[in-house]
Amino acid sequence: MTMRAIANELGISIPTLYRRLKAEGVNLADLRDEKTGKVTPAGAAVIADVFRGSMNNTAIQEIIGGDSQCVSSDTARQDTDATVRAAVCAAKLEAAEATITRLEDELTRLRDERDKLLTMLVEQRQRQMLLTDGRQRRGLFGWFKRNRGTDTSGSGDK
Repeated sequence: MTMRAIANELGISIPTLYRRLKAEGVNLADLRDEKTGKVTPAGAAVIADVFRGSMNNTAIQEIIGGDSQCVSSDTARQDTDATVRAAVCAAKLEAAEATITRLEDELTRLRDERDKLLTMLVEQRQRQMLLTDGRQRRGLFGWFKRNRGTDTSGSGDK
């Protein structure tokens, strides 16, 4: 079964199918058979799980049943359903682990950046203290307004 056939069964366009799978974090290469390039039954199950709430799931189940071997008894059908559910769970777990790894890497990168920015801030404050001798100047004419050792009590020279 091809992605085009699945999209036709679902009544959506191929770009919509790809966009929805990407939004769910599904790797499209994992859905296809390496030799034939067609969607595997496990891949169809993943697609069925993604579109479970938005359409009648029987269409994809028919796709899975058509591509896999014919099932004659209810027991074999239940085994196939369980296998498909296990494949879906495995795919979700793999996607979740990849997301966790990506987020941990991002967290490490952000912590390193935070530490670098804090170091730069401390250095900037030290430079500011050295340039101003610890005093804060007020504007361009702050140098003229500072107290130059004169008596500010108004008594003058006595």
